[in-house]
Amino acid sequence: MERIVAAAKKEGRLTMYTTFAEKDQPTLIKPFEAKYGVKVNIWRAGTDKVLQRTLAEAAARKYDVDLIHFGSPEMEALSREKILQAVNSPVHKDLQPGSVPAHREWAATLLSVWVQVYNTQLIKKGDLPKTYRDLLDPKWKGKLGIEAKNQDWFASVVDVMGGGEKGLKFFRDLVARNGISARTGHTLLNNMVIAG
Repeated sequence: MERIVAAAKKEGRLTMYTTFAEKDQPTLIKPFEAKYGVKVNIWRAGTDKVLQRTLAEAAARKYDVDLIHFGSPEMEALSREKILQAVNSPVHKDLQPGSVPAHREWAATLLSVWVQVYNTQLIKKGDLPKTYRDLLDPKWKGKLGIEAKNQDWFASVVDVMGGGEKGLKFFRDLVARNGISARTGHTLLNNMVIAG
């Protein structure tokens, strides 16, 4: 760790590409800069742009970025492209199980909490599904919707439902039996639920 900090101080800056909300960046960056005396330069954009820029720069052998902070599906894309390198950090042992994949090329820094919404005028609380598998019941036919760009949620459910092909099979079965309306935008989906 000391060697890395010394090298970063010599370079004088750390360049970070992130999707992290601008208003929340000081919470993460200021303590780091104070502790290590290294200035953090941030480039913030949407997930697609961070991924595209990182891939384009790697293809051009331009290595300006030191740290990339965005979702796990995109980090796995960078891993598949052989852009990342394994990291051994003493703090990995303090993280929740599953936060560091077996290849150790990245570590999760945020915990996403996914919630479902339903129209209380149309569905009684006692009738709500208790598990994802309950959504296979025919009573949910034509009543399911998802946000089209929530890859993190999708990957999480695939994992919960057995991972890999088994998890994907759950979604194929669900769509075949009950259909899913995939829409872009959480507000749109919420309005559709409200409208019934």
